[in-house]
Amino acid sequence: MIKRAIYWFRNNLRLRDNPSLTDAIARSEELLLVYVINPQLHNTHPLGFKRCGSYRWKFLAESVNELHESLKSTGGRLLIVQGNSAAEIARLAQKYHIKDIFAAREYGYTDTEIEKELSQNFNLHLYHDQLLLNPKYLPISLNTLPMVFSDFRKAIESDLQVRKEILPPKKKFSMDFNEQSVRIEPSQHKVDARSTFPFEGGESKAWSRLQHYFWGSGQLS
Repeated sequence: MIKRAIYWFRNNLRLRDNPSLTDAIARSEELLLVYVINPQLHNTHPLGFKRCGSYRWKFLAESVNELHESLKSTGGRLLIVQGNSAAEIARLAQKYHIKDIFAAREYGYTDTEIEKELSQNFNLHLYHDQLLLNPKYLPISLNTLPMVFSDFRKAIESDLQVRKEILPPKKKFSMDFNEQSVRIEPSQHKVDARSTFPFEGGESKAWSRLQHYFWGSGQLS
């Protein structure tokens, strides 16, 4: 059992059906729950466009703030910091004498470079939380993946096993910290009434959307 670890929320801003968080809770006595805001999101890309528009920022802020409130219901706290992800995670790990970091794996170039940097000095436990299918459970090798989706579907669907849904934690599992948490304020972005995607951020809104899309509307079937 790990005495103390960091759980690093990245794009998986949810408690329900979160394999990496569930495993981190099971393997650790207490967790420092962290979300890092990258200040570069507010910068302009060299090609001239904003890295993060007002709608994306609104959605992100709503998602993080709902996660913060959901953690309160378990007696927990989310530490929100701003800065370079690798540097901030390393700083917190050193401050609280932590060697183990749990997180969902990301697949972009910048994200994988951050993972490589952190893995040099810490025990980094990464999980394929964002994939419909975990690569290690595929009945075929990644080196032999078909180039056409229909061929891929035919190769796996007969033996495909869907894991059971993981329920959200009920008890307190986060540690206390003596650091000021940053407050994320949503942008005052007004959704155009003509939009097909008037989405709000947050775990509860996501589950409502899934319920509507798959079962409520019947449009998928």
